[in-house]
Amino acid sequence: MPIGMKDIVLFGKETTRGTAAGTMPLHHPFLGNGLEPTLTQHHGEILSSSAWPYVGDQVPLGATAALPFTPAININTIRDILLMTKRTAGLLPSLTIAHTKSGVGDGRFLGCLCNQLELNFSRAGSPDAASVLQGTMGFGCMKPESTTGLSAGTQATGHKFQIRHTTFTINSVAATKVTAMRIAITNELDEGAPDADNVRLWLNEGMQGFEVTLTAYFAAAAWHDLVLNATEHTASIVLGTGTANETVTGTINMVRASTHQLNKGQTSVLQEITLLPFHDGTNPSIDWTFGTAIGASALGLS
Repeated sequence: MPIGMKDIVLFGKETTRGTAAGTMPLHHPFLGNGLEPTLTQHHGEILSSSAWPYVGDQVPLGATAALPFTPAININTIRDILLMTKRTAGLLPSLTIAHTKSGVGDGRFLGCLCNQLELNFSRAGSPDAASVLQGTMGFGCMKPESTTGLSAGTQATGHKFQIRHTTFTINSVAATKVTAMRIAITNELDEGAPDADNVRLWLNEGMQGFEVTLTAYFAAAAWHDLVLNATEHTASIVLGTGTANETVTGTINMVRASTHQLNKGQTSVLQEITLLPFHDGTNPSIDWTFGTAIGASALGLS
């Protein structure tokens, strides 16, 4: 087993943004390298006559962190993953993320906001792991710091979502030959500069964006016509595991198709369509609902 798999990644919901969560109830399972923090100590490069032709000084200006994360997605992690991107009264949930890095010490990141989530899967004639729903996440944070005393919790397990058990409905018509799906959710962040204690002066939410890309076997011109006619329509994606009530439904009440592309293989033609959901005035651009067998939020998100 790679040593990185011995890391633990903990999440807790903060009451005040930038103040460490009182508890860390979510020990999140992950794939690959899991959490891969990038710490940057910013410097001001000083070029003066006294040191010419060399740089005379590198003035430290404060540290910031970027946090890409590859979660393991199953019926007991999916709710927290999706709800980390959901705004309540315009605000994203503020999180503390802690990381026990095997053999090299522990880190903690305060005031974390999810700035991107991508979900995807695909299938071919000989399916492999790509047919199982996978994802990547990214977080901005207010303050990185070292810490100690972290302890592991129980990592959630359960059935995985598969493309063969997922249904797609575009403009009220079921799409039966979808070969790939990608959902991208982005949250722009307005990040203030770090102060003397490496705490950002502010971290605020900006625009939120959604994009859905589907690839399917080309059998009719319906998706082509959605682009050509600029048709406003509805769509839904129901992620499934093949077990009753283990479903996650993404309802898109208002959407337009922006691109349609044909990909000619040797014996078949595939089509790719890009959908741009937008707000209907009441509901989120993608409104997530959960089957009764989907696990509750460990972070208390709703």
